[in-house]
Amino acid sequence: KIQRQVPLRCIIMGTRRTDPGCGNLSSLTASTGNYPPFLRFNPILDWTYRDVWDFIRACELPYCRLYDEGYTSIGTVKDTIRNPALFVDGRSGGGGGGGMTAR
Repeated sequence: KIQRQVPLRCIIMGTRRTDPGCGNLSSLTASTGNYPPFLRFNPILDWTYRDVWDFIRACELPYCRLYDEGYTSIGTVKDTIRNPALFVDGRSGGGGGGGMTAR
């Protein structure tokens, strides 16, 4: 519906190179398959996990508070678990805002 109202030329993505299946992406990629022609722009492709959180904090952007509890990926009730490899509790005096800091 949106495509009919405003033809898409470029979509800004939040993909990072470390995301599954994204290791070979470039900053600009053309749509593929059955999608209409447009460009995917990946401005944070080479950002680290810390870069993302530094940006969120610097811009005071809202985010899901489950990140503060150590959840970095939300799935179903059966497969959603805290990710200790990416969570450091900043509430004990050592972290940045929101209780979440990247390692």
